[in-house]
Amino acid sequence: ILAIDADLVVISNPWQFFRSRRGAWAERGYDLVQTGTFAFASRRPILEARPLPAPAGCYLALVRIDVGGGWNRPLTLLAVDLPSAPQASRYELAVRLAAWTSSLGLPAVDATLGDFNITRGSESLAIAFPGHREAFGEAGSGWGASFEEPWPLFHIDLLLAGPDVRVRWCRLWTVGPRHRAQETWIEPRTGA
Repeated sequence: ILAIDADLVVISNPWQFFRSRRGAWAERGYDLVQTGTFAFASRRPILEARPLPAPAGCYLALVRIDVGGGWNRPLTLLAVDLPSAPQASRYELAVRLAAWTSSLGLPAVDATLGDFNITRGSESLAIAFPGHREAFGEAGSGWGASFEEPWPLFHIDLLLAGPDVRVRWCRLWTVGPRHRAQETWIEPRTGA
């Protein structure tokens, strides 16, 4: 993951991911923050990273980053890890999650990302995160599935871009035993 040289890395369920290699990340200029079930490694200052209250079985975190450049404001991300129970209704979860997140009084979210356990293209994504678009569907390249290695068929690890974000490019690649990583290049709709 370090070799990709990303500006920001978000890991869901990192366990002890940074423990043994923390120094290598710091040497490459990353600010590391772990909050709840998510880890963030950013080359830009992390202004805020905190877990959010969430419905049972769901995990949410808010992170705001000073990205500078053409953004003219902090980049706001919502990290999600949703239940993997295959028998659960995704529609019911989406309705409950939409009501829940709107009650939190969050700032405008530029991108929602993580392990959705909802497949790309599902109407449930539009219900849960209105106004957001699926990045791979907009600018994806290559095989568009993230689970389960070694022969992934389902795209459940996603980045949903908000209305003020333009997706420039997106691809998935192998990093670990079960899920593939998603690399996405985004920029503000206005500015550079």
